[in-house]
Amino acid sequence: MCLSCNTSESMFFYDKEKDFSKAKFVTVARLLKLKNIDMVIKALKSVKEMGFDFEYTIIGDGPEKSYLEKLVSDLQMEKEIKFTGWLSQKEVIRYLQIANIFIMPSIPETLGRVYLEASAAGCLCIGHKGSGVDGFFVDRKSAIFSDATTINDDIVEVLKGLSSDDIQEYLHSAKETVEDLRWSGVSEKYITLFTKSINI
Repeated sequence: MCLSCNTSESMFFYDKEKDFSKAKFVTVARLLKLKNIDMVIKALKSVKEMGFDFEYTIIGDGPEKSYLEKLVSDLQMEKEIKFTGWLSQKEVIRYLQIANIFIMPSIPETLGRVYLEASAAGCLCIGHKGSGVDGFFVDRKSAIFSDATTINDDIVEVLKGLSSDDIQEYLHSAKETVEDLRWSGVSEKYITLFTKSINI
């Protein structure tokens, strides 16, 4: 599978440096229980109570939407958290380019191409330990991997800035990973494998 399947590569890759002066979280997903978006909302409530400023956009639809909307209302987080519903691919890419942190601690997750798309768009990714792209990316090198016991601390660590150098290093490493998944990179790997196989 390749990052750019079914669309133009240039739509995903965003080369401008992101501004991390305010955290702009985004999730793009089918709103299902396994996506653990409620865990993110609860963690962000705790983070808000610590005095951090942020905004969080949830893109997608699904059976959990009503529950999540009620949770946001009950926690009085309507100012910080917005639901967009289903959006077209071009609209999703635009939101990814505006955001600076993609967060989806989904488990189980077989891969989750959206993590790769978010990285190509210049977002720092927060996922779940041992699931999805944990294997493509390296924890505390090109992404952050959390679970229910660490997500509050990990979000606070990001909002404190890690250090600006750390964030840029993560983004650079993540960009290198997704660059390898362009059509050109994938095709070269297949050609190399094919050449090796016929020369055995």
